[in-house]
Amino acid sequence: MLALLLSKAAAWMTIPFSVVGSGPRGLVVRRSEESGHLLGFGNESHVPSTLQKIAARRLELAIRAPEPPSRQFDRIDVFEKLKRPPLAIAAEFKRASPSKGPIALEADVAEVAREYAAAGAALISVLTEPEWFRGSLDDMLAARRAVEGPDRPAILRKDFISVDIQIREAASFGADAALLIVACLGRSQLKSLVATCFDLGIEPLVEVHTREEMEVALESGARCFGINNRNLHTFELDMETTSRLAPMVPKEAVVASLSGVSTSSDLAENVDCVLVGESLMRATDKRRAVEELLSRSSTGGSSRRVATKVCGLTTPQDALEAARAGADLLGVVFAPASKRRVDSVKAREIVDTVRAFGERRRAWHPPEHDALRDRARALVEARGPLVVGVFQDQPLDEVLTLVAAAGVDLVQLHGQESAEYAAKLGPHIRVVHATQPYDRAACDLPNCVAVLVDSVDARGNRGGSGLSCDLDLVRDISADLETPVFLAGGIDADKLQDLPFVIGFDASSKLEISPGIKDLDKVHAFVKKAKTLVSSSSHLMLL
Repeated sequence: MLALLLSKAAAWMTIPFSVVGSGPRGLVVRRSEESGHLLGFGNESHVPSTLQKIAARRLELAIRAPEPPSRQFDRIDVFEKLKRPPLAIAAEFKRASPSKGPIALEADVAEVAREYAAAGAALISVLTEPEWFRGSLDDMLAARRAVEGPDRPAILRKDFISVDIQIREAASFGADAALLIVACLGRSQLKSLVATCFDLGIEPLVEVHTREEMEVALESGARCFGINNRNLHTFELDMETTSRLAPMVPKEAVVASLSGVSTSSDLAENVDCVLVGESLMRATDKRRAVEELLSRSSTGGSSRRVATKVCGLTTPQDALEAARAGADLLGVVFAPASKRRVDSVKAREIVDTVRAFGERRRAWHPPEHDALRDRARALVEARGPLVVGVFQDQPLDEVLTLVAAAGVDLVQLHGQESAEYAAKLGPHIRVVHATQPYDRAACDLPNCVAVLVDSVDARGNRGGSGLSCDLDLVRDISADLETPVFLAGGIDADKLQDLPFVIGFDASSKLEISPGIKDLDKVHAFVKKAKTLVSSSSHLMLL
């Protein structure tokens, strides 16, 4: 099938590879001297990657596509818009992705585009690939028609473009710019597509992932370059890719960082633009999410959104759903007396699932510099949810063994552990109880990243009771401490409120069907409601 397809396409494009046969592992292709980017592995007999499959399918459809309607749109100078300080935000509309599956299948593209525009996004990237990303050209047209005015956002067609008709489609459906992925294209093919873009008044944004691809891009005649932190063959994410490749680009060109940006802590230095996709599509308030990114980029400030912790998780499935809902911290309990206790094997399954979702390869570590100011930022803005192991008055050796076996990101101490005990741990959360004396010195240890204030029942049982805390006592504790405070105890969506003295909320029993089994509707409602709140805690105001 692909051989026939390529023979039909010969008049349209320079083929970056040739089919030489097939085998049990799929197509066998040979790298052509003028390209060498599509395979990506240096192994001619590997199973075709998702990138190759998508690119081949898009080429097949493009060859069969009719000429697009003749439409005229006013276009804006994308280069000038992205080059204009401060940092430009490219906000993306996508319903799904190959790496994450469904994200926001029912999203209204016109409504989202208006939110992005109102927040100040410089560019709106619209996925138009229908099978893996669930996008369409009609989505892009709707986005373009939803935003008007002289300072409107530019519209980018994000797709797997390899032939001229796809550029003509971009122009017909309202694009100001089009993405050209070097990993899909040969050298001469890329140069030809760049020239076609300029002929039609479209700004080409040329995407690369490696030094070799950047060298090809710099010879293409383009002036806007996107550095993808994700390897499109393997979908692995490396947030250092931008910092490695950006110095190769001339100062007069535009450099954009693509993929993996979810919070302001991910904003790269020495770039003109960052593209943010999945985190915005999952955000309850997309306008505020963009505004926070713009605020951080221009002032160096940090997010003031309220953080959320879903505790007492016992299954990878519930943990993944809490992560998809947008929770910042996920708790697994190792305390022997808890009804929600898990062993190290189950905890490891949860950690691996959550880390894969957040695309982190290793455990989290808080910033070492300026510890007080960075504690709240580090917790709220860590990549993907952090998994917290909850312990209560257990031997230190046991805790360290379980932490190593499970791979949790940080520890939560729920008992009477001393400051000397806690000092021997890594980053941890200290639990204090609103009606009992607490160890102030233990709460202010450098490796104590937060204090969680929880309730106590009439029998003195701590945590998991569903009882609420006295907010006046919580306020007093927060005022007494330098460490940021979370509130626990009887928390669910209905109990959430603006509390200026806390940075986040911890919920467990009120989100359950039975001990350890989450009601996923309640989990989503809790996180969604929390995302509408803004913390004015001094621990965030400092940032």
